[in-house]
Amino acid sequence: MNDEEVFARLKEVLSRHGLSLDDPEVKHFFFRERKIKEYKEFDIDAQKVYLSSVGIKPVKVTLLPSDFENSGYGSKEQTRLIDWFLYRNSAHNPLVWENIGKDSLSIKQSFEQTREHKGPIDISIDGKFYNGDDGNHRLLTLIINHFLERSSAKTEEEKLAVDKMYEMELEVCIPCCEELYQLLDKEMQAYAYKYWQKDDERIFPNSVCKYREAMYDNDLKNTYFVTFNPEENSYEYNLNGVKFKGNEQELIKFLKTKEDTNLPIMMWECDGTYYISCYNKVWKSKDETKILQLKPKIIKSFTNRLMDYHQFLEIKDIDTNTYQLRLDDINVRGETEAKQFATVMMDFLEDEQTDVLFYEDEKLADREEFLKYCKQSFKVSFDCLIFNEKEYKNLTKEQYLKISQQLICLEECLKKINTTVGC
Repeated sequence: MNDEEVFARLKEVLSRHGLSLDDPEVKHFFFRERKIKEYKEFDIDAQKVYLSSVGIKPVKVTLLPSDFENSGYGSKEQTRLIDWFLYRNSAHNPLVWENIGKDSLSIKQSFEQTREHKGPIDISIDGKFYNGDDGNHRLLTLIINHFLERSSAKTEEEKLAVDKMYEMELEVCIPCCEELYQLLDKEMQAYAYKYWQKDDERIFPNSVCKYREAMYDNDLKNTYFVTFNPEENSYEYNLNGVKFKGNEQELIKFLKTKEDTNLPIMMWECDGTYYISCYNKVWKSKDETKILQLKPKIIKSFTNRLMDYHQFLEIKDIDTNTYQLRLDDINVRGETEAKQFATVMMDFLEDEQTDVLFYEDEKLADREEFLKYCKQSFKVSFDCLIFNEKEYKNLTKEQYLKISQQLICLEECLKKINTTVGC
């Protein structure tokens, strides 16, 4: 469809609802200048920059399509709704043109699901709501159809019924001042896996950070450690067992003055299970009390240097007295380095004692495949050689000890060529 055909479609739908593009209300709706999404909104009076921090848990807000301000994709050429309506992306997505004036229930449900998966809605300091980069065709369809149905409604009761039909419960980011944003971002970088650093450059090893992040159905949920209470206009900070409650400025003061212990100990909760970690060791339980009782023992053990650090992840389920072990990918790059890695790994894997690591068919097949590539690396130049991640679940203590001993032996072998586990 060209622009003329799109306009004709719009006029036809408006006509069916007793409306025209010449109507003042309709013209204002489609042609008024709208703000586009910006990542920084300036409050001139306070001279502050407000940002949506990923460290603050979003708040559920009931929104209508008409509450959204942004005209789509952050383009300066799309400051009006009509520009957004005429927009053609690379796929020439006809969803809006084909669905205006039709039932919107399935589109509304799809948009809600997308926002739940992609993350919360942004809100600026002046109270304007902005969608993200995904779902904008669906959102525009909802905005137009909501307007059409509400404009066609005869009574206030009918208008309220239309609003009720289009209501959406969506998570909304909480704006905070730039100083608080920077302080919270610094806190989050220490434990969030997406801020990748080498293990010797960070407090919490990547393996345990990766494990923590993977247990959430949405990666963003792993980053929330501050809760905002709109009624009290207060923030509750809860990270690794440290808690604080206060307003924005009080939280800033707390973050700037609190003592950093630099202990490699994390505490968190996910779906009713509580966790505590030290180095790459993790303990978990459904009973928070057990975890709290364990914390001083872990600190004492760490302080007295009685706790060994290993590159593989060790997890103990306190409730079932079972264990889990995970070895991240070992990724070696460079032709010379790959040959050195192949030599070490062939010696290690061909030792019968390592059979305990490959008791499953899938792991056994993976070992044979990897050994094949090791041998080929001496005949063909490889720029990269990868020993894939290995995971062992529901282990008894006896199984755990046998497997962990072999993983320790592997660590010692890797030290000879200055290679570490992980990316």
